[in-house]
Amino acid sequence: MAAIISKSAVESEWVKKELDLASNREIETKQLVVLPILLDSSVSLPGFLKGKKYADFTDSGKYSTALRALLGTLGPTNLPKSAVNKDDIEELRRELEKVKAQRDFHRRDSERKERLITKRRGPKLQREIKKENREFPEYAAINNAYAFEAGSNPITLQYALHALQKASMTGSHVLDLLLTLENKWQEMENLIEAYVDYVEVEDSGL
Repeated sequence: MAAIISKSAVESEWVKKELDLASNREIETKQLVVLPILLDSSVSLPGFLKGKKYADFTDSGKYSTALRALLGTLGPTNLPKSAVNKDDIEELRRELEKVKAQRDFHRRDSERKERLITKRRGPKLQREIKKENREFPEYAAINNAYAFEAGSNPITLQYALHALQKASMTGSHVLDLLLTLENKWQEMENLIEAYVDYVEVEDSGL
């Protein structure tokens, strides 16, 4: 136990009790338990600590000497050596570089696909996607990949969810007719499946 001795410490009844308990343990085990660390030269060691070897930190000019003496008294830490050697570290670095390369590839691939999709979209749909992405940024990836047009109508995720809700209440929605006429039920299915996947991932905490 390192007992830091300062003016406030020697006046503290709680510190005195702790030191008293530690001193009793020292007597019982006949081993060094209490190591006083003196911070203030104007304070004398309490009676039950007098005669003990202490670390003298009262002189800032002798700090390094006092620290070496303290560490020498405490002895080695006997901490286990790291199980990771240089070869392991290098292997981890190589694996990390591979992961980074894969990440960069998928990012570039995703950007290429997004550019190709954007070229095939009309300006009205692009404007609607940007607007919805500002309002619902959490769904931006879904709209960027799966939003489509049916007739002259931009079909974004929010529009699709609204249409599904209306259809469930009234039995039909004008979007049903558009999807059938233009044979775009697959696009609608892709959009909703992406949303369902997103919700499942969010709910799982991944």
